[in-house]
Amino acid sequence: MVKKIIMVWFGDAAFTKIVRSMYNALVANNIQVKVLLILKNAKPRWNPRRMYLPIPLVRFSVLPMHYIAYQIEQPNSKWFSPAYVKAFARADIVWNFYALQHAPDFVKNHRRAAHFPFCIEPPKRSININPNIDVCFVGTMNDRRRTFFTAIRNKNLNLIAATQLTTAEHETLLLRSKIYLNIHYYDGPPGSVLESARITYAISRNRFVVSEPSFIDAENTDYGRYVAFGSTPEDIALLCEKFAKLEEENRTKWVANNSVVHYAHHSIRNWVRDHRAELNLT
Repeated sequence: MVKKIIMVWFGDAAFTKIVRSMYNALVANNIQVKVLLILKNAKPRWNPRRMYLPIPLVRFSVLPMHYIAYQIEQPNSKWFSPAYVKAFARADIVWNFYALQHAPDFVKNHRRAAHFPFCIEPPKRSININPNIDVCFVGTMNDRRRTFFTAIRNKNLNLIAATQLTTAEHETLLLRSKIYLNIHYYDGPPGSVLESARITYAISRNRFVVSEPSFIDAENTDYGRYVAFGSTPEDIALLCEKFAKLEEENRTKWVANNSVVHYAHHSIRNWVRDHRAELNLT
């Protein structure tokens, strides 16, 4: 059982909110946690007697003697190289951001694997702003996603697609936008699970989310209370057109009312509390 964890990361803006949420969830459940920020190109000095949680694992060319491997990629990710799979086999503990039954084999077959959700804790203050952008997307670009962007822009909607934003830039873009868009990077099979960190962060800021569905039916049922799902570029474009026309007060009220249910169900703190044994935490 793990009593103390050292979370290690390079300060990537994409993982700031994840590191913060995981830290708060673990500390709230009396797990000792230290966050170690590694400067760019610096090599961490590992203590062989400590348990580490490198985020993301793929960024670390040299790993410590003892570590938790957190699998945060889609089931059909391009990152699953032999070296990546070997790093998970060596880990003391493996966490996966979606249900283990849908995880890749190298995760499911690990002797100490567990499901640890990839979500964002809600903010401590409410956000009120009058957005002037119809739709925003933040993430890596590819041709598949651009197909959806074209369909949305054909509805005469203002869409901003951005990547490699700082935390502050991400926050500003999100609050200026009426709709936060979630489009999968990969085609199936096996398809994609929901990018829950992206979705929960948007909901926590009272933004309306339009997304492709997950290939896991339970996720669609679960998130369907506060996310509008569309399966094709045209479906997504129609949903964006519909909800962009709503008055801001009605749109944010709808999200706020449903997010109360959302956080009661998806709080990472509650998950850690209820699954301590599975997560190998004392």
